[in-house]
Amino acid sequence: MSKQFVRLAADIVSVNSTGKGCTSERLAHMLKAVADTLEDLAIEPGGMAAAERPSSEAGIPADWKASIGKDTITCLICGYSGKLLTPHLKS
Repeated sequence: MSKQFVRLAADIVSVNSTGKGCTSERLAHMLKAVADTLEDLAIEPGGMAAAERPSSEAGIPADWKASIGKDTITCLICGYSGKLLTPHLKS
């Protein structure tokens, strides 16, 4: 488990555990479960991490930096390209 996933999991657990009923064992269990889930989500079924995958045929860039152009931005989920993503994501 990488430090990146532990850091992200710590942020998620700290926000979601602001109650009196959280024991240290429960926090440790939640932290491990969230970090494991984040790591599982980051690796695709083919065994290649999402950040390492090549560009697909649908026109979705592999790197988020490549999705930002001078006049357009490309959705990394579906490949939509336009000037604004907000209306696209709301629909």
